[in-house]
Amino acid sequence: TDGQHQVLYSKPISGNYQDVIPASAVAAVEKDPFRFTKGTKSGSKFIKRWLEPVLITAATTTVFYMFYSLRSDK
Repeated sequence: TDGQHQVLYSKPISGNYQDVIPASAVAAVEKDPFRFTKGTKSGSKFIKRWLEPVLITAATTTVFYMFYSLRSDK
Protein backbone atom coordinates (compact mmCIF):
# COMPACT_ATOMS: atom_id res chain seq x y z
CA THR A 1 0.00 0.00 0.00
CA ASP A 2 1.03 3.56 -0.47
CA GLY A 3 0.57 6.42 1.97
CA GLN A 4 -3.12 6.67 1.00
CA HIS A 5 -3.85 3.02 1.93
CA GLN A 6 -4.41 1.89 -1.64
CA VAL A 7 -3.30 -1.44 -3.02
CA LEU A 8 -0.67 -0.82 -5.69
CA TYR A 9 0.02 -4.41 -6.71
CA SER A 10 -1.84 -7.66 -6.22
CA LYS A 11 -0.84 -11.14 -7.34
CA PRO A 12 -2.40 -14.51 -6.48
CA ILE A 13 -0.02 -16.73 -4.57
CA SER A 14 -0.46 -20.45 -4.30
CA GLY A 15 1.76 -23.29 -3.33
CA ASN A 16 1.77 -26.90 -2.31
CA TYR A 17 4.11 -28.32 0.28
CA GLN A 18 4.54 -31.93 1.30
CA ASP A 19 6.47 -33.36 4.23
CA VAL A 20 7.24 -36.97 5.00
CA ILE A 21 7.55 -37.91 8.66
CA PRO A 22 7.88 -41.29 10.37
CA ALA A 23 4.60 -42.95 11.38
CA SER A 24 5.73 -42.91 15.00
CA ALA A 25 5.85 -39.08 14.97
CA VAL A 26 2.34 -38.52 13.58
CA ALA A 27 0.64 -38.41 16.99
CA ALA A 28 3.09 -35.80 18.25
CA VAL A 29 2.68 -33.60 15.18
CA GLU A 30 -1.11 -33.74 14.85
CA LYS A 31 -2.30 -31.87 17.94
CA ASP A 32 -6.03 -31.60 18.68
CA PRO A 33 -6.35 -27.82 19.15
CA PHE A 34 -5.05 -27.16 15.64
CA ARG A 35 -7.11 -28.78 12.87
CA PHE A 36 -4.71 -27.63 10.15
CA THR A 37 -2.00 -29.91 11.51
CA LYS A 38 -3.98 -33.05 10.68
CA GLY A 39 -2.85 -34.34 7.32
CA THR A 40 -4.49 -36.75 4.93
CA LYS A 41 -3.20 -40.29 5.10
CA SER A 42 -2.45 -42.11 1.91
CA GLY A 43 -3.98 -45.51 1.31
CA SER A 44 -2.22 -48.80 1.76
CA LYS A 45 0.65 -49.33 -0.65
CA PHE A 46 -0.13 -53.05 -0.68
CA ILE A 47 -3.54 -52.44 -2.21
CA LYS A 48 -2.25 -50.09 -4.91
CA ARG A 49 0.83 -52.11 -5.71
CA TRP A 50 -0.37 -55.73 -5.59
CA LEU A 51 -4.05 -56.28 -4.90
CA GLU A 52 -5.49 -53.93 -7.51
CA PRO A 53 -3.41 -55.27 -10.45
CA VAL A 54 -4.11 -58.87 -9.41
CA LEU A 55 -7.86 -58.23 -9.32
CA ILE A 56 -7.83 -56.49 -12.70
CA THR A 57 -5.78 -59.30 -14.25
CA ALA A 58 -8.08 -61.96 -12.78
CA ALA A 59 -11.21 -60.17 -14.03
CA THR A 60 -9.75 -59.71 -17.52
CA THR A 61 -8.63 -63.35 -17.67
CA THR A 62 -12.10 -64.51 -16.59
CA VAL A 63 -13.78 -62.42 -19.30
CA PHE A 64 -11.45 -63.80 -22.00
CA TYR A 65 -11.92 -67.37 -20.78
CA MET A 66 -15.70 -67.05 -20.75
CA PHE A 67 -15.73 -65.43 -24.19
CA TYR A 68 -13.66 -68.18 -25.80
CA SER A 69 -15.31 -71.06 -23.92
CA LEU A 70 -18.80 -69.91 -24.90
CA ARG A 71 -17.68 -69.32 -28.48
CA SER A 72 -16.10 -72.78 -28.83
CA ASP A 73 -19.28 -74.59 -27.67
CA LYS A 74 -21.00 -73.97 -31.01
